[in-house]
Amino acid sequence: MLSEQFEFLYGETVNQLWFWGTIRLVFDRPSESSWFVDVSDVRLIDPDGSTSLIDAAGPPMETAPMLQLLKQEVTQALAEGGVLKLRFANGMTLEALPHDRYESWSVVGPNGTTQSLPGGETASW
Repeated sequence: MLSEQFEFLYGETVNQLWFWGTIRLVFDRPSESSWFVDVSDVRLIDPDGSTSLIDAAGPPMETAPMLQLLKQEVTQALAEGGVLKLRFANGMTLEALPHDRYESWSVVGPNGTTQSLPGGETASW
């Protein structure tokens, strides 16, 4: 199973969260363009192992657990088996899950874009 590391996100802090049917985690870079991660279907795991399933297109209040990631530093970022995994300094883990019919997550950074394709394959450009 192929895995891809997004090491450029290590040590970066989530400075903004945008909610609009997709959830965007924005990493502002001084003197550079912003890096961001877009997610749709999310499993958010607390340090104690409790899990919240979040549908970005669902009722707005159901996305509230994502606010725990605001101002948090990324300690690990990788994609494996179509699942994007971001771990944070506060012990939270975000897993963006693949979808059968649409692109469910993307990572935009200094090397371009990596996106989850329908069915869990990934593409980069």
